[in-house]
Amino acid sequence: MKKWLIILLGLVIIGCVPRVLVTPNFNYPEIKRVTVLPFAYDKTNLFPTRLDSFALTDEFIRELINLDRFEVIERTRLDKVLEEQLLSMSGVIDGKTLIEIGKILGVDAIFVGSVYQDRKWFKWYNVVNVRLVDLRTGKIIWAGKSYSVKKLVNTLK
Repeated sequence: MKKWLIILLGLVIIGCVPRVLVTPNFNYPEIKRVTVLPFAYDKTNLFPTRLDSFALTDEFIRELINLDRFEVIERTRLDKVLEEQLLSMSGVIDGKTLIEIGKILGVDAIFVGSVYQDRKWFKWYNVVNVRLVDLRTGKIIWAGKSYSVKKLVNTLK
């Protein structure tokens, strides 16, 4: 019985750890100014909703500011630039568009991500999947996924 409890506890702990990938030889000090695009969500599913997506994006931004590692560009300014960019495009944001948006905003990198629901044991959770794109190269330099926004952001320390 004790053995099964230890195994169960181990599985719970492993499930709570954020999954993070970092590009080898990446130099974080070069990334100073960042912005966060609103997290995408699957509109065909009932959950997560658009409000969940906005709330998790705001929580990510708040935790990023509390980390005190990056200068985070204001979301309203980003929304204005995105609106202008999307009016002139089909609505699809690719690597080239990200680089252009970054130049307009004067940022070094952009966080992009998505929110989806996953079932863990008998409960549904929102999962945040985020990538950091270096705007000098257009490459993804950091990627993470977690049930907890705070734990995910703390991997950027």
